[in-house]
Amino acid sequence: MALVSHALGLRWTYALLTRTTPILGTAYTIAVWSIHGPFDIVSWEDIAAEMRTHVPPPGTPILIGADWNSIPDPLLDPLTGSPTAIPWSTPAAAIAPTATVDLFRLLRPDDVSWTFARTTTRPDGSSHVSARRLDSIWGSPDLLPLFQDTSVVSTSSDHRAVGVSFANPFSATPLTAASGAITPYRPWSLHPGLWNEPLFISALDHFAPTLPLPRPRSTVNREPDTTWTALEQSRTP
Repeated sequence: MALVSHALGLRWTYALLTRTTPILGTAYTIAVWSIHGPFDIVSWEDIAAEMRTHVPPPGTPILIGADWNSIPDPLLDPLTGSPTAIPWSTPAAAIAPTATVDLFRLLRPDDVSWTFARTTTRPDGSSHVSARRLDSIWGSPDLLPLFQDTSVVSTSSDHRAVGVSFANPFSATPLTAASGAITPYRPWSLHPGLWNEPLFISALDHFAPTLPLPRPRSTVNREPDTTWTALEQSRTP
């Protein structure tokens, strides 16, 4: 897949991607937006201006993945019915030129789903739980015949990750490292929050000894950051 054009700001990224074989359905080109919703109207107006500027060629499908910090449905998307600081009318106006639709709500018109939750403890010891569907993926109507499912999974972030799946009868043959098309050593990083996940630490401790590390293979009683450093070194050409 090749990058035709791109642009980015403090809270948004745009990319126009193309491939010699269809990406989704019969589309050889697709436009992708990533948005981290700001908490002020002026910043949303800036995003709206960028979306009017970066318009893909006619007929190009668009996908928008975002932490909106706002909720489309005031009845279904919050747990307690409390509004967000930014009303949905603001991001809705920004993305209106794309004519995209909420894929989760399209498939599950009456369901509730939380992508962010918080428990606040009051001075008297009582607690208050709030939860909202702040994160969602929107897509062009042209993609709807291919749209199959949507998912929400927990991650090491304070937000849950949202995903969508499409049926793609024209998908290309997967690339393999043997073909030379995929570089064996590509940039990668570890989310800091994973150090708070016991399952990840356990999996890392069991996996690291199987690698040709430049130090003793045993990771028993080794600090997590030392284990990770050894794992990184093993992937350095």
